[in-house]
Amino acid sequence: METVIGDAVNLASRIESANKDLCSRMWMKDGMTGKVGAVFATGSGYGNAGGGVELTLLSLLTNFAELGMVIVPLPKNTPGYHLGGIQWGPWSRSAGEKMEQTGVSDDKLTVVHHHGVNVARLTAELRGKEIFVK
Repeated sequence: METVIGDAVNLASRIESANKDLCSRMWMKDGMTGKVGAVFATGSGYGNAGGGVELTLLSLLTNFAELGMVIVPLPKNTPGYHLGGIQWGPWSRSAGEKMEQTGVSDDKLTVVHHHGVNVARLTAELRGKEIFVK
């Protein structure tokens, strides 16, 4: 089971709930060790990516690291990176600085698509392999 998680900025209670409910159980069972994980986020308000996108991505990735997952970063040479990416994953603004709804633009979907391709490629390479010593 490979995992790609996305979240919106300022949904800390939802992230905390996922940590308690899902991650704790998975950590106890070692069920995610060696599995592939990736993240994406949406933001709005101030800042290029929308305030807090970076911390949202990092918060999600720390859970994957705790579970022993192989994290898929977003290399800066990924097509569309300059339009909607930072090293931890793709991002998109879904509202402007005045919180007016803008939706996710098509140009942001380019980097999301290529990130998904990277996740699929790594998953295929690791399928059936034990990569960590037990």
